[in-house]
Amino acid sequence: MWDSVPLLSTIGNVAIYVALAAALLGGLAGAIGAIASNRANDITTRLSSEKIAKADARAAEANARAEEARTETKRIEERLQKHQEMRRLTDEQKAALRPILESDLFQKEPRPLLFVSRVADAEAESFAVEIADFLDSCGVPQSKHEQPFIFQRIDVPEGLIFSVNTTEPTPENQPLICFHNAAKAVGLKMGLMVDPRLRPNQGCISVLRKSDV
Repeated sequence: MWDSVPLLSTIGNVAIYVALAAALLGGLAGAIGAIASNRANDITTRLSSEKIAKADARAAEANARAEEARTETKRIEERLQKHQEMRRLTDEQKAALRPILESDLFQKEPRPLLFVSRVADAEAESFAVEIADFLDSCGVPQSKHEQPFIFQRIDVPEGLIFSVNTTEPTPENQPLICFHNAAKAVGLKMGLMVDPRLRPNQGCISVLRKSDV
């Protein structure tokens, strides 16, 4: 068989074709392997980027919630501190109100009457006593009220209510309205309320619990 030239030529040609096919297959396999490897790297990189992005988003959300919680905690602490602070009449407020209370508006007969009511709250009672003492120091007669303690059913931002028989201008309530306006002017904010149970020349300062607002 090895003496046959045609046969040997055929075998040689076949061997060449086989080698070429093997080379082509090897190159194709290498190309496919390279493509697959690049694709795998792309997918891995994309998945890693997505995981990192999701982790960053979760971290940002957690930080936002933590900052919101800190802000809310600080706001609650500030409200609690403000709520616990004792109200006081300042020297400036006393100095501004004293001339009115010591004038003929309150000292000339028939003199208007004032009294102070308060809720059953330690801070409110302390502030009510201070207001009553100040009125007394100005020589303002304070009528005795049958119920010095009152109930508070709603939150009042001002924390003070000034009650009069009527808000219509009358000779009897003129001093009371002047006092209410002067108190507001110096920052002693009082809500004004009509209470027909009061006498025309009688006013009531109600000291309520401090507002949570």
